[in-house]
Parts: sequence; structure tokens; C-alpha cells
Amino acid sequence: MSSANQKIEINSRLAKISSALISDVLDALGVRESFCGPQIHALWRGVKVSGLVATLKCSPTDKIVDDPYAGLFKLYEVIQPGDVIVIESGDQVSGVWGELLSVAAIARGAAGVITDGLVRDSDQIEELNFPVFCTGTSPLDSSGRQIAVDLQKQIRCGQMLVNPNDWIVADELGVVVIPNHLIESVIEKAEEKQRGESTVRSELAEGQNISEVFARHGIL
Repeated sequence: MSSANQKIEINSRLAKISSALISDVLDALGVRESFCGPQIHALWRGVKVSGLVATLKCSPTDKIVDDPYAGLFKLYEVIQPGDVIVIESGDQVSGVWGELLSVAAIARGAAGVITDGLVRDSDQIEELNFPVFCTGTSPLDSSGRQIAVDLQKQIRCGQMLVNPNDWIVADELGVVVIPNHLIESVIEKAEEKQRGESTVRSELAEGQNISEVFARHGIL
């Protein structure tokens, strides 16, 4: 199987698994920190996104330059179909992402954006149905306030260090990061637990004793 086909298959399976289930499996594998934090949330209700990570780091600045978006534009040279863009924001004042950036990202096949900063044009992004997770919104432009400085390097997004080619799952519960080397194991174990949860749900709905159900399946 080619790497492109493998990526499609992994993401197809990952899209059916919740962030809570992923974090449970990571806990069991000894990865106790996977949650980017409660401050990062979906731009509107019902949003979910998952995929391979492409990273961008922004830093604060007070300089007005002729090409304030040059570093950001380089992102579009590396985005591959199905990628989730993860941005370390340079501040909590200006919008690091917006409508036109989303339009260009969609054209490149990006699956969505996650940032620990603010975004602009929230209504327009929702109309595009482009998944975005952020800490909030701002009317302020990033020019002269923050600037892209690193691409495809390790970044910090909220509470988590995130590497290019990690995997990510984000839904209404939050954003969870999966180390690349664990992705196949995580998916297999998550799918297994998902099937077990279905059985437990049915037994609890029948009125069976919750302690006995838990003892039998080890799932709650």
C-alpha cells in the first residue's frame, strides 16, 4: 500500500473515533498527556477534524514589514491533502487565521486548522464548513502583531508539544495529539474498545448491574 493510500485509510478510520476514546487508549499506552487544553475549542458546534499534522509557529512582533504574510504563505507549499494545520500563535490579541486563508487551504486539500490563538471571519469560515479550532475571535489583523517564523518544526499548541507528522483528533470535547509512531496501535485499540463500549452500553440499558458489567469488560 502506498503511503498516500495508507494515509487515507488511517484518516478514514480515525474520523470515526472520538477524542475521548483516543485519549483513553493513549492513557493505557502510557501517554498520559495528549490534550491540548480546554481553551482550544471548535469555532462552531458539531465540528470534528482529524488528520496528519502540518505545523506553523508564529511569534509576536511590533514591526510593520512589506511582506508580513511571507512565512504564512510558505505553508501552502507543504500542505498535502488531508493535512490538519496546527499553528502556535504569537499572541492572544490578533487573528492568526481567517476566511481567505481558509479558502486557499481548502484548495490545497487541507482538512482543517487548529491554533492556540484567535481567528477572524468566523461567520465566513463556518459558511465554508472548514473545521477550525481556536481560543476565540478577534477583529485585529496579525500584520505588525505576530509573524510566521517556523514551518514543519516542533511547536507548542496549548498544553501540548506537537510535531509534524503527528496525528490529531479534534471534536467538541477538545483536541488530542497522537504521536506518529503510535498511530496504528492507537487506532486498533480504539476500534476494539469502541466495539466493547457498544456491548457495555447494551448490557447497561438492559439494567444489568454496573459493577458486574465493569468487572466483565473493564470498560466504563
